[in-house]
Amino acid sequence: MTGAYERDHVLSVNAAVTIGDQALIHCEFETKGRGVLALYGRSGAGKSTLLRTIAGLTSPSASKGSRVSFAGDVWQAEGSFKAAELRGVGLVFQDQQLLPHLSVRGNLQYASKRAHQPTGVKWEEVVQATGIEALLDRHPATLSGGEQQRVGLARTLINQPRLLLLDEPLASLDPAARQQLMSILLRVKAQFEIPMIYVSHRWDEVIRLADDVLWLENGQVKQYASLSALAVDFEMANYQQDEAACLLVGRAVHTDLDQALTEIEIGDQSMWVPDPTLGIHQTHRLLIRIQNVGLSLIEQRDSSVLNSLRCAIVDIELGEATALVRLDCEGQRLLAQVTRRSCERLSLAKGVEVFASIKASVLS
Repeated sequence: MTGAYERDHVLSVNAAVTIGDQALIHCEFETKGRGVLALYGRSGAGKSTLLRTIAGLTSPSASKGSRVSFAGDVWQAEGSFKAAELRGVGLVFQDQQLLPHLSVRGNLQYASKRAHQPTGVKWEEVVQATGIEALLDRHPATLSGGEQQRVGLARTLINQPRLLLLDEPLASLDPAARQQLMSILLRVKAQFEIPMIYVSHRWDEVIRLADDVLWLENGQVKQYASLSALAVDFEMANYQQDEAACLLVGRAVHTDLDQALTEIEIGDQSMWVPDPTLGIHQTHRLLIRIQNVGLSLIEQRDSSVLNSLRCAIVDIELGEATALVRLDCEGQRLLAQVTRRSCERLSLAKGVEVFASIKASVLS
Protein backbone atom coordinates (compact mmCIF):
# COMPACT_ATOMS: atom_id res chain seq x y z
CA MET A 1 0.00 0.00 0.00
CA THR A 2 1.18 3.48 -0.73
CA GLY A 3 1.73 6.21 1.80
CA ALA A 4 -1.08 8.19 0.18
CA TYR A 5 -3.50 5.29 0.71
CA GLU A 6 -2.57 5.06 4.37
CA ARG A 7 -3.01 8.81 4.92
CA ASP A 8 -6.44 8.57 3.28
CA HIS A 9 -7.53 5.91 5.78
CA VAL A 10 -6.24 7.26 9.09
CA LEU A 11 -8.78 7.16 11.93
CA SER A 12 -8.21 9.68 14.71
CA VAL A 13 -10.11 9.18 17.96
CA ASN A 14 -10.37 11.07 21.23
CA ALA A 15 -13.31 9.34 22.89
CA ALA A 16 -14.96 10.22 26.18
CA VAL A 17 -18.22 8.46 27.07
CA THR A 18 -20.10 9.10 30.30
CA ILE A 19 -23.43 7.70 31.49
CA GLY A 20 -24.71 9.75 34.41
CA ASP A 21 -21.75 10.23 36.72
CA GLN A 22 -19.95 7.13 35.46
CA ALA A 23 -17.13 7.49 32.93
CA LEU A 24 -17.17 4.43 30.65
CA ILE A 25 -14.21 5.23 28.41
CA HIS A 26 -11.65 7.97 27.98
CA CYS A 27 -9.02 7.15 25.39
CA GLU A 28 -7.13 8.73 22.52
CA PHE A 29 -5.35 7.09 19.57
CA GLU A 30 -4.72 7.28 15.83
CA THR A 31 -4.59 4.32 13.46
CA LYS A 32 -1.93 3.73 10.83
CA GLY A 33 -4.48 3.76 8.03
CA ARG A 34 -4.04 0.12 7.02
CA GLY A 35 -4.50 -3.45 8.21
CA VAL A 36 -6.38 -4.60 11.29
CA LEU A 37 -6.40 -2.86 14.66
CA ALA A 38 -7.62 -5.11 17.49
CA LEU A 39 -9.39 -3.61 20.50
CA TYR A 40 -8.38 -6.13 23.14
CA GLY A 41 -9.19 -6.53 26.82
CA ARG A 42 -11.40 -8.32 29.29
CA SER A 43 -15.17 -8.02 29.33
CA GLY A 44 -16.17 -4.58 30.58
CA ALA A 45 -12.90 -2.94 29.49
CA GLY A 46 -14.77 -0.58 27.14
CA LYS A 47 -14.04 -2.23 23.78
CA SER A 48 -17.59 -2.29 22.43
CA THR A 49 -18.37 1.18 23.80
CA LEU A 50 -15.34 2.55 21.96
CA LEU A 51 -16.35 0.78 18.74
CA ARG A 52 -19.89 2.15 18.97
CA THR A 53 -18.53 5.65 19.51
CA ILE A 54 -16.41 5.33 16.35
CA ALA A 55 -19.46 4.07 14.45
CA GLY A 56 -21.66 6.93 15.64
CA LEU A 57 -23.95 4.69 17.70
CA THR A 58 -23.23 6.42 21.01
CA SER A 59 -25.49 9.41 21.59
CA PRO A 60 -23.91 12.88 21.30
CA SER A 61 -24.94 13.62 24.88
CA ALA A 62 -23.18 10.53 26.27
CA SER A 63 -20.08 11.13 24.12
CA LYS A 64 -19.92 14.88 24.61
CA GLY A 65 -16.35 16.12 24.23
CA SER A 66 -15.34 13.28 21.92
CA ARG A 67 -13.63 13.89 18.59
CA VAL A 68 -13.59 11.33 15.79
CA SER A 69 -12.31 11.82 12.24
CA PHE A 70 -11.50 9.50 9.34
CA ALA A 71 -9.37 10.46 6.34
CA GLY A 72 -9.72 14.10 7.37
CA ASP A 73 -13.53 13.86 7.45
CA VAL A 74 -14.72 14.99 10.89
CA TRP A 75 -17.37 12.61 12.19
CA GLN A 76 -17.70 14.11 15.65
CA ALA A 77 -16.39 17.25 17.31
CA GLU A 78 -17.63 20.00 19.59
CA GLY A 79 -21.00 21.01 18.16
CA SER A 80 -20.77 18.55 15.27
CA PHE A 81 -22.05 14.97 14.93
CA LYS A 82 -22.34 12.93 11.74
CA ALA A 83 -24.95 10.16 11.93
CA ALA A 84 -23.81 6.54 11.69
CA GLU A 85 -25.35 5.98 8.25
CA LEU A 86 -23.34 8.92 6.86
CA ARG A 87 -19.94 7.71 8.08
CA GLY A 88 -19.46 5.00 5.48
CA VAL A 89 -18.56 2.31 8.00
CA GLY A 90 -19.48 -1.36 7.88
CA LEU A 91 -20.61 -3.04 11.08
CA VAL A 92 -20.43 -6.75 11.89
CA PHE A 93 -21.86 -7.84 15.24
CA GLN A 94 -22.44 -11.22 16.91
CA ASP A 95 -26.06 -11.14 15.70
CA GLN A 96 -26.33 -10.10 12.06
CA GLN A 97 -30.09 -9.33 12.08
CA LEU A 98 -30.60 -10.35 8.47
CA LEU A 99 -33.92 -9.40 6.89
CA PRO A 100 -35.97 -12.59 7.46
CA HIS A 101 -38.43 -12.10 4.58
CA LEU A 102 -35.63 -11.88 1.99
CA SER A 103 -33.37 -14.60 0.67
CA VAL A 104 -29.61 -14.29 1.08
CA ARG A 105 -29.51 -12.88 -2.45
CA GLY A 106 -32.22 -10.41 -1.53
CA ASN A 107 -30.33 -9.30 1.58
CA LEU A 108 -27.24 -8.66 -0.53
CA GLN A 109 -29.20 -6.79 -3.21
CA TYR A 110 -30.78 -4.61 -0.54
CA ALA A 111 -27.33 -3.76 0.82
CA SER A 112 -26.00 -3.05 -2.67
CA LYS A 113 -28.74 -0.49 -3.31
CA ARG A 114 -27.78 1.32 -0.10
CA ALA A 115 -24.04 1.21 -0.79
CA HIS A 116 -21.72 3.97 0.35
CA GLN A 117 -19.40 5.66 -2.13
CA PRO A 118 -17.83 3.08 -4.50
CA THR A 119 -14.69 1.38 -3.18
CA GLY A 120 -14.15 -1.12 -5.99
CA VAL A 121 -15.64 -4.08 -4.13
CA LYS A 122 -17.45 -6.37 -6.60
CA TRP A 123 -20.45 -8.61 -5.88
CA GLU A 124 -18.88 -11.77 -7.36
CA GLU A 125 -15.65 -11.27 -5.40
CA VAL A 126 -17.53 -10.85 -2.12
CA VAL A 127 -19.71 -13.93 -2.66
CA GLN A 128 -16.66 -16.02 -3.50
CA ALA A 129 -14.49 -14.65 -0.69
CA THR A 130 -17.13 -15.37 1.95
CA GLY A 131 -18.03 -18.78 0.51
CA ILE A 132 -21.77 -18.20 0.27
CA GLU A 133 -22.40 -19.24 -3.36
CA ALA A 134 -24.56 -22.18 -2.26
CA LEU A 135 -26.56 -20.05 0.19
CA LEU A 136 -27.86 -17.34 -2.15
CA ASP A 137 -31.38 -18.77 -2.57
CA ARG A 138 -31.89 -19.74 1.07
CA HIS A 139 -33.59 -17.66 3.77
CA PRO A 140 -31.99 -16.60 7.09
CA ALA A 141 -34.15 -18.96 9.17
CA THR A 142 -32.58 -21.96 7.42
CA LEU A 143 -28.98 -20.87 8.05
CA SER A 144 -26.67 -21.98 10.84
CA GLY A 145 -25.00 -19.40 13.06
CA GLY A 146 -21.78 -19.58 11.09
CA GLU A 147 -23.61 -19.25 7.77
CA GLN A 148 -25.51 -16.21 9.05
CA GLN A 149 -22.23 -14.58 10.07
CA ARG A 150 -20.74 -15.20 6.63
CA VAL A 151 -23.82 -13.72 4.95
CA GLY A 152 -23.73 -10.76 7.32
CA LEU A 153 -20.09 -10.12 6.48
CA ALA A 154 -20.85 -10.36 2.75
CA ARG A 155 -23.76 -7.94 3.12
CA THR A 156 -21.51 -5.48 4.93
CA LEU A 157 -18.79 -5.70 2.26
CA ILE A 158 -21.28 -5.25 -0.59
CA ASN A 159 -22.36 -2.06 1.15
CA GLN A 160 -18.86 -0.80 0.20
CA PRO A 161 -17.63 0.53 3.58
CA ARG A 162 -14.56 2.71 3.94
CA LEU A 163 -13.88 1.20 7.37
CA LEU A 164 -14.95 -2.20 8.70
CA LEU A 165 -15.89 -2.48 12.39
CA LEU A 166 -16.26 -5.98 13.87
CA ASP A 167 -17.57 -6.55 17.40
CA GLU A 168 -16.76 -10.09 18.63
CA PRO A 169 -18.09 -11.70 15.39
CA LEU A 170 -16.82 -15.17 16.38
CA ALA A 171 -18.06 -15.15 19.97
CA SER A 172 -21.27 -17.16 19.56
CA LEU A 173 -19.93 -19.72 17.07
CA ASP A 174 -18.82 -23.31 17.63
CA PRO A 175 -15.10 -24.06 17.12
CA ALA A 176 -15.47 -25.29 13.52
CA ALA A 177 -17.55 -22.28 12.44
CA ARG A 178 -15.18 -19.97 14.32
CA GLN A 179 -12.18 -21.36 12.45
CA GLN A 180 -13.99 -21.07 9.11
CA LEU A 181 -15.01 -17.46 9.68
CA MET A 182 -11.50 -16.54 10.82
CA SER A 183 -10.12 -17.97 7.57
CA ILE A 184 -12.63 -15.87 5.66
CA LEU A 185 -11.68 -12.72 7.58
CA LEU A 186 -8.03 -13.35 6.70
CA ARG A 187 -9.03 -13.71 3.05
CA VAL A 188 -11.08 -10.50 3.18
CA LYS A 189 -8.18 -8.67 4.81
CA ALA A 190 -5.77 -9.71 2.05
CA GLN A 191 -8.16 -9.34 -0.89
CA PHE A 192 -10.06 -6.12 -0.20
CA GLU A 193 -7.56 -4.14 1.91
CA ILE A 194 -10.32 -2.38 3.84
CA PRO A 195 -9.03 -1.06 7.19
CA MET A 196 -10.60 -3.02 10.05
CA ILE A 197 -11.13 -2.53 13.75
CA TYR A 198 -11.71 -5.85 15.46
CA VAL A 199 -13.04 -6.25 19.01
CA SER A 200 -12.13 -9.41 20.91
CA HIS A 201 -11.25 -10.68 24.38
CA ARG A 202 -9.58 -13.75 22.86
CA TRP A 203 -5.83 -13.39 22.31
CA ASP A 204 -5.69 -16.30 19.86
CA GLU A 205 -8.07 -14.41 17.53
CA VAL A 206 -6.00 -11.25 17.86
CA ILE A 207 -2.77 -13.06 16.99
CA ARG A 208 -4.28 -14.60 13.87
CA LEU A 209 -5.81 -11.41 12.45
CA ALA A 210 -4.42 -8.17 13.89
CA ASP A 211 -1.50 -6.00 12.86
CA ASP A 212 -1.73 -3.59 15.78
CA VAL A 213 -3.37 -3.86 19.20
CA LEU A 214 -5.06 -1.30 21.43
CA TRP A 215 -5.11 -2.91 24.88
CA LEU A 216 -7.95 -1.47 26.95
CA GLU A 217 -8.40 -1.66 30.69
CA ASN A 218 -11.09 0.16 32.70
CA GLY A 219 -12.00 2.27 29.68
CA GLN A 220 -8.48 3.57 29.10
CA VAL A 221 -5.58 2.67 26.84
CA LYS A 222 -3.18 0.37 28.67
CA GLN A 223 -0.89 -0.06 25.67
CA TYR A 224 -1.02 0.64 21.94
CA ALA A 225 1.59 -1.23 19.91
CA SER A 226 2.22 -3.54 17.00
CA LEU A 227 1.06 -7.12 17.49
CA SER A 228 4.62 -8.41 17.16
CA ALA A 229 5.78 -6.16 20.01
CA LEU A 230 2.84 -6.76 22.33
CA ALA A 231 2.92 -10.54 21.81
CA VAL A 232 6.29 -10.71 23.59
CA ASP A 233 5.58 -7.98 26.14
CA PHE A 234 6.22 -9.12 29.72
CA GLU A 235 3.29 -7.14 31.14
CA MET A 236 0.91 -8.63 28.58
CA ALA A 237 2.16 -12.17 29.29
CA ASN A 238 1.62 -11.71 33.03
CA TYR A 239 -1.85 -10.28 32.34
CA GLN A 240 -2.83 -13.27 30.19
CA GLN A 241 -1.28 -15.90 32.46
CA ASP A 242 -2.16 -19.38 31.12
CA GLU A 243 -3.48 -17.94 27.84
CA ALA A 244 -0.26 -16.09 26.98
CA ALA A 245 0.94 -16.75 23.44
CA CYS A 246 3.29 -15.22 20.90
CA LEU A 247 3.74 -15.74 17.17
CA LEU A 248 6.27 -16.55 14.51
CA VAL A 249 5.77 -15.76 10.83
CA GLY A 250 7.11 -18.12 8.19
CA ARG A 251 6.67 -19.46 4.66
CA ALA A 252 5.35 -22.93 3.91
CA VAL A 253 7.86 -24.84 1.80
CA HIS A 254 6.86 -28.50 1.97
CA THR A 255 3.90 -30.72 2.86
CA ASP A 256 4.16 -34.27 4.19
CA LEU A 257 0.70 -35.67 3.51
CA ASP A 258 1.51 -39.08 4.98
CA GLN A 259 2.27 -37.55 8.39
CA ALA A 260 -0.14 -34.59 8.04
CA LEU A 261 2.60 -32.00 8.51
CA THR A 262 3.73 -28.82 6.76
CA GLU A 263 7.27 -27.48 6.92
CA ILE A 264 7.49 -23.75 7.67
CA GLU A 265 10.64 -21.81 6.87
CA ILE A 266 11.71 -19.35 9.59
CA GLY A 267 14.69 -17.48 8.15
CA ASP A 268 17.46 -20.08 7.71
CA GLN A 269 15.67 -22.54 10.01
CA SER A 270 12.41 -24.44 9.74
CA MET A 271 9.73 -26.10 11.83
CA TRP A 272 6.91 -28.59 11.34
CA VAL A 273 3.25 -27.67 11.82
CA PRO A 274 0.44 -30.27 12.18
CA ASP A 275 -1.66 -28.88 9.31
CA PRO A 276 -1.18 -30.31 5.80
CA THR A 277 -3.68 -27.86 4.27
CA LEU A 278 -1.49 -24.76 4.55
CA GLY A 279 -0.78 -23.15 1.19
CA ILE A 280 2.74 -23.84 -0.07
CA HIS A 281 4.89 -20.75 -0.76
CA GLN A 282 2.44 -18.66 1.27
CA THR A 283 3.22 -16.81 4.49
CA HIS A 284 1.59 -18.08 7.67
CA ARG A 285 1.36 -16.98 11.31
CA LEU A 286 2.10 -19.58 13.95
CA LEU A 287 0.50 -19.14 17.38
CA ILE A 288 2.78 -20.47 20.11
CA ARG A 289 1.75 -20.80 23.77
CA ILE A 290 4.67 -19.54 25.84
CA GLN A 291 4.29 -22.42 28.31
CA ASN A 292 4.94 -24.82 25.44
CA VAL A 293 8.40 -23.45 24.67
CA GLY A 294 11.25 -25.33 26.33
CA LEU A 295 14.85 -24.07 26.43
CA SER A 296 18.14 -25.95 26.34
CA LEU A 297 21.79 -25.01 25.86
CA ILE A 298 22.37 -27.73 23.26
CA GLU A 299 20.13 -28.93 20.46
CA GLN A 300 17.98 -31.89 21.52
CA ARG A 301 18.28 -34.26 18.56
CA ASP A 302 17.20 -37.44 20.37
CA SER A 303 13.76 -36.17 21.34
CA SER A 304 10.12 -36.60 20.35
CA VAL A 305 9.89 -32.81 19.97
CA LEU A 306 10.11 -32.07 16.24
CA ASN A 307 10.99 -28.39 16.40
CA SER A 308 14.20 -26.94 17.77
CA LEU A 309 15.03 -23.33 16.87
CA ARG A 310 18.36 -21.68 17.56
CA CYS A 311 17.76 -18.39 19.42
CA ALA A 312 19.55 -15.74 21.44
CA ILE A 313 18.24 -14.42 24.75
CA VAL A 314 17.25 -10.75 24.53
CA ASP A 315 16.16 -10.25 28.14
CA ILE A 316 14.62 -12.01 31.13
CA GLU A 317 12.00 -11.11 33.73
CA LEU A 318 12.22 -13.14 36.93
CA GLY A 319 9.07 -13.92 38.91
CA GLU A 320 8.65 -15.77 42.19
CA ALA A 321 8.49 -19.24 40.64
CA THR A 322 8.79 -18.66 36.90
CA ALA A 323 10.81 -16.59 34.45
CA LEU A 324 9.80 -14.98 31.17
CA VAL A 325 12.55 -15.21 28.56
CA ARG A 326 12.39 -13.03 25.45
CA LEU A 327 14.28 -14.53 22.51
CA ASP A 328 15.51 -13.44 19.11
CA CYS A 329 14.87 -16.06 16.43
CA GLU A 330 15.95 -15.10 12.91
CA GLY A 331 15.08 -11.46 13.59
CA GLN A 332 11.70 -12.29 15.12
CA ARG A 333 10.80 -12.26 18.80
CA LEU A 334 9.69 -15.35 20.71
CA LEU A 335 8.65 -15.66 24.36
CA ALA A 336 9.20 -18.62 26.67
CA GLN A 337 7.99 -19.23 30.21
CA VAL A 338 10.23 -21.53 32.25
CA THR A 339 10.64 -22.21 35.95
CA ARG A 340 12.97 -19.91 37.83
CA ARG A 341 14.87 -23.00 38.93
CA SER A 342 15.53 -23.95 35.29
CA CYS A 343 16.60 -20.40 34.51
CA GLU A 344 19.18 -20.46 37.30
CA ARG A 345 20.32 -24.05 36.63
CA LEU A 346 21.05 -23.24 32.97
CA SER A 347 22.57 -19.84 33.85
CA LEU A 348 20.30 -18.15 31.35
CA ALA A 349 21.23 -14.52 30.72
CA LYS A 350 21.06 -11.85 28.04
CA GLY A 351 23.09 -12.81 24.98
CA VAL A 352 23.24 -16.55 25.73
CA GLU A 353 22.47 -18.82 22.75
CA VAL A 354 19.75 -21.39 23.44
CA PHE A 355 17.57 -23.82 21.54
CA ALA A 356 13.80 -23.38 21.79
CA SER A 357 11.90 -26.68 21.60
CA ILE A 358 8.27 -26.49 20.48
CA LYS A 359 6.05 -29.55 20.05
CA ALA A 360 4.37 -29.63 16.65
CA SER A 361 1.17 -30.88 18.27
CA VAL A 362 0.72 -27.69 20.30
CA LEU A 363 1.16 -25.21 17.46
CA SER A 364 -2.03 -23.56 16.24
